[in-house]
Amino acid sequence: METEPGRTLTTLDPNTPDQLMIQLETTQRELESLRRAEHQQRMMVETLGRLGRALSASLDLHTLLEMVCKESTSVFNVEAAFLWLVAGDDLFGFAGFGDGRELFIGKRVSMEDPLTVGARIIREKRPYYINDTMNSTEVNQDLIKLFNVQSLMGVPLLRHGKAIGALMIIDKNDAQRFDKQDIEMAEVFGSHAAIALENATLIDEIQQSNLELIHAYGSTLEGWVRALDLRHKETEGHTRRVTEMTVELAKIMECPPDEMEHIRRGALLHDIGKIAIPDEILLKPGRLTDDEWVVMRQHPVYAYQFLSPIPYLQPALHIPHHHHEKWDGSGYPDALQGTDIPLPARIFTVVDVWDALSSDRVYRQAWPQDEVYKYLQNEAGKQFDSTVIKAFLEHVLSQH
Repeated sequence: METEPGRTLTTLDPNTPDQLMIQLETTQRELESLRRAEHQQRMMVETLGRLGRALSASLDLHTLLEMVCKESTSVFNVEAAFLWLVAGDDLFGFAGFGDGRELFIGKRVSMEDPLTVGARIIREKRPYYINDTMNSTEVNQDLIKLFNVQSLMGVPLLRHGKAIGALMIIDKNDAQRFDKQDIEMAEVFGSHAAIALENATLIDEIQQSNLELIHAYGSTLEGWVRALDLRHKETEGHTRRVTEMTVELAKIMECPPDEMEHIRRGALLHDIGKIAIPDEILLKPGRLTDDEWVVMRQHPVYAYQFLSPIPYLQPALHIPHHHHEKWDGSGYPDALQGTDIPLPARIFTVVDVWDALSSDRVYRQAWPQDEVYKYLQNEAGKQFDSTVIKAFLEHVLSQH
């Protein structure tokens, strides 16, 4: 009776009733094995499709590996699957599905434990299956009894020749559950788990590199601002105050969350163009002449020229370039009017003038707060956007 290439079912010999019964039982087991293999292969095709889609989706690592464990139990029709990861000199229970998962997650065992099958699989970089585990001397009986394991199978998670973990598939009812054919299918699950781990590691490394780059940029910006404050001591502390207040007001004005960091950087760098202003003008102890104002009013242009070649800072240019524009079009450098002025610049302008009038200068004392408030209200719709003034006076100043 031919079933598939290279595989033949046992032929019945009815010489004796006992032998007939034995042959019938043997045939029944072989048929059951064939049906199980066919079911597993069909389930495997469906499962690989799901795992492939999951790997291409933006699922987090833990969710992916839990999915690998869950799909393993479905394909092999078993009660549980667990996944060890290497953590230094130990194995760490990272993911699982089924009965005993809560006991497994977070569990640690030594990589050198000779009876922990997962550790042996990782050390030797090859799969194992062990049936009748309750009577086996090759396993850690404490773990076997803890998880009520009758049969187990495990495969290493290999990436570039290195074992980074092990997938363990557990049967709690059948003491003779696994064979070599099961190992071949389990290795496919192990390879998917290893790919998920490698992808997550690469993403983590990229994200960490980006964070380090962002921190480096941030430190550079802070250094620029400190250098300007040291040069122009009259406005020392001004940058920190207006940056904090601008971000606060931008939130009140419901600026998109993904723009907040650009607004913060723009406020931080609002006067960076003054680096190009000569000392005799920037540090003059008194009011500037008309000619000197012509030079001073170039600092937003210098800021644009300085920052625009830096892609990282291009989204932050609105404030350094346009914070001296006025709602009525009488500002500089481009005489923008109304909503043509970017909202971050409109927000910053209010904060900048409020802080300047509230602070001492060489040529004048700080204004009393009630006069500052009155000035801001009077200039709404002229120098300032009325909606920004309203939000500033009602929400921000009430908090300070």
